[in-house]
Amino acid sequence: MRCLRKFGLRIKLSSLFFFLVTFGVCVILFMLINTGKNDETDRDDDSNEELRDAVFDQVWRKPGQPHQSLNLFLGDENEDENALQAVIAQKQTANENWPGAVSNIKQCTKPRHNITFLKIHKTGSSTVQNILLRYGNKNGLKFVLPPHGHYLGYPNFFDKKYMIESTDGVYNLFCHHARFNNEVIAKLMPPSTIYITILRDPVTVFESAFTYFLIGRRCGYEDNDPDALQNFLKDPRGCYDKMSRRSHMRNPLFFDFGMEESHFDNDAVINQAIQMIERKFSLIMIAEYFEESIILLKEHLCWDLEDLKYFKINARNEQSIQQLNHDMRLKIGNWNNADVKLYEHFNKTFWTKIHKYGVEKMKGEVAKLREKNESWRKRCLQSDEITERGAGNFKIFQPPGVKINNFQLKPDAEHDKECNSMVLPEIQFTASLRLKQFPNLQVKAPRKKKQMKKYIVY
Repeated sequence: MRCLRKFGLRIKLSSLFFFLVTFGVCVILFMLINTGKNDETDRDDDSNEELRDAVFDQVWRKPGQPHQSLNLFLGDENEDENALQAVIAQKQTANENWPGAVSNIKQCTKPRHNITFLKIHKTGSSTVQNILLRYGNKNGLKFVLPPHGHYLGYPNFFDKKYMIESTDGVYNLFCHHARFNNEVIAKLMPPSTIYITILRDPVTVFESAFTYFLIGRRCGYEDNDPDALQNFLKDPRGCYDKMSRRSHMRNPLFFDFGMEESHFDNDAVINQAIQMIERKFSLIMIAEYFEESIILLKEHLCWDLEDLKYFKINARNEQSIQQLNHDMRLKIGNWNNADVKLYEHFNKTFWTKIHKYGVEKMKGEVAKLREKNESWRKRCLQSDEITERGAGNFKIFQPPGVKINNFQLKPDAEHDKECNSMVLPEIQFTASLRLKQFPNLQVKAPRKKKQMKKYIVY
């Protein structure tokens, strides 16, 4: 009371007691009201988080979950918020829903041998694959191989029925065309497997796919119609909706990752998918910066530069590349909206890796790679722009109206096994590996040119 009196306040004890009690009750009520609001806010936040997790669960398959198709992304064309809310009740943790979900790959100290390379069409992936095939063959690694041809069930989602199973169940390299099926691949490959792939500007990918996979012909245009792509872009859905098989016709990058076509316009699923891909794949290379990509691959795999030398495989001749005007590029980008988001995101993360590696260091390593490739070019190649059908050292697929560059080795390089392996097309290379890895398998190998047959030893 004395402290109050110092300020000239004359308050009876009973009045002070009443004041303090009233003040305390008000404080308590205030706290309760705000706590209720906070609880309600927290519940809203939890609900939002659950909704996000539900989308997460819809993006990636759950082990053992019934599904209509073996794929990476699960969804329904009529999916809405109510459907997603229904998933919440069955929600599991991220690691339960996604085998091998987080790529906790540490810095390597010795060469990596367990690799899954998602070979995406029309991205320069054949050149990367050739590097992996040569390395695996040289080091006695075991490949996931199809019983015939060079596709692991594509465009169907990958399943073990599309491969030759080894007696010991051990596989080191997964690098043939397959539509990504995370659950099956994660169980098939060792836990230490590193996941990598390569992307390319979706506009360029689609322009290339349109001619290479004869999309114009499938839509009723003549093979030699120079305006086929431009006319297709006026109403792409008009042709797309009529097709029973739509691979390469829209968002081919995401299609190879396993996204359901019904999700191509679902921004929530697209964004979640990008996040999940970023967690799964340790390295996503960019075709427009192929040399820099190879150096990052060298860093991730702890391989020698000699292992990363290459010639460009399955590249189109400049004559077969259609020049696109601004309007066509915009229309292609809009039609392949999901791929554009995917590419833009990983183009940014790619340059983050470049800066982390060191820009000047990268310039030096790229210069060494160019020198290495040029030395092998001088050693092996007479030409890398052979486009006539039947010409070159090996038979390659030449789609109607498209010229694919083939190789002609120098006469003295035809006896060089390394030169041969650097230009060997995927189909022939795969057949050779299949015979080596499964010698008792009764599969007819692709024909090779007689003059080359005795020089190819794998």
